[in-house]
Amino acid sequence: MVFEHLDQNLYQFYKKYKEKNQPIPEILICKIIHQIVSALAFMHKNGFFHRDLKPENILIQNETVKLLI
Repeated sequence: MVFEHLDQNLYQFYKKYKEKNQPIPEILICKIIHQIVSALAFMHKNGFFHRDLKPENILIQNETVKLLI
């Protein structure tokens, strides 16, 4: 299997903000959630479902989110 390399996963992303004692901007949270839900909707529409959705399987680069399946 070949996977695209992205900077970090959702857990690492959250951890960086927590270490700085900064809240994640609300608009960024909305963008991330929207992308995750859109990806899941696309998968469900095509007859697949994600059985292992966790922060480590959600990859983030800048503001782009991708799911590992």
